[in-house]
Amino acid sequence: MFFAFSLDGTEFCVVLWGLLSRVTTYRRHLGINRANNTDGHYLPLNRGFDFSGLTIPFSNHWACDEKQIHMAAPNPSVCFLYRGQKMVQQPIDHRNLSMNFARDGVEFINAHAHGPKPFFLYYAFAHMHVNMFNNEKYEGSSVNGVWGQGMNEMQWEVGQVLDAIRTQAI
Repeated sequence: MFFAFSLDGTEFCVVLWGLLSRVTTYRRHLGINRANNTDGHYLPLNRGFDFSGLTIPFSNHWACDEKQIHMAAPNPSVCFLYRGQKMVQQPIDHRNLSMNFARDGVEFINAHAHGPKPFFLYYAFAHMHVNMFNNEKYEGSSVNGVWGQGMNEMQWEVGQVLDAIRTQAI
């Protein structure tokens, strides 16, 4: 399914607002501010979402390269992580990012699985545009190097979310 998000028009989450009890987001490329450096205009909670787990407001690739494959060092001015409206890491520590995304998704599913209205979980992975990070658990897990290791970690992440859906029988 394809979903379009407009910076100035009605967003998908607003269209679904009357039908759903909660909406959540993770990785986005919209940025943070519109009019000044503190307005938070493009953060999920200001764009129609009523819950936001961990959010990477900008693209998560070369500028955030901790392994120095593409850059000498991460650029902290564009490599940060938000939870709701608050910045929680700068620069991003990628070692447990996938595990934290999965934890947020599972907690969200468990909290809203049997609520009065259905929910929509928008879960965007931090992996695979340009893979530069993996949890240490996945180091050496693939003959395809960092990219294959990233696929293995992302497969684990999908499994966590699917297990929560099955456990909640939804």
